[in-house]
Amino acid sequence: MEQAVQEGFTLAEYELEVEWGYKKQALSLAKDFDIALEDKPEGQWRQLILDKAPQPFKDSSVFKSIADTRVMGPIRSEKYKS
Repeated sequence: MEQAVQEGFTLAEYELEVEWGYKKQALSLAKDFDIALEDKPEGQWRQLILDKAPQPFKDSSVFKSIADTRVMGPIRSEKYKS
C-alpha cells in the first residue's frame, strides 16, 4: 500500500484487495465507473478510457501502448462477496 501511495494513488478512492501468494502479495485497486462503449466508434472509446483513468495509470507505460488495444467485449462479470 505504501508503494501505491508513492506512485500517486489515493487509497481512500478505491476498493482494496490484497492477494496473498506463497512468496509475495499483490495489491488490487478497484473503482467503479460507467463507460458506455457499445455505441462509440473505436477512436472514441480509447479517449473515454484515457479520460476516466486515474492519473498514475495515465503516467504508466500501459497507456503508452493504448493505440495497440482492441475492444474485446462487452464482458459481464460478478464478484462474490460474503
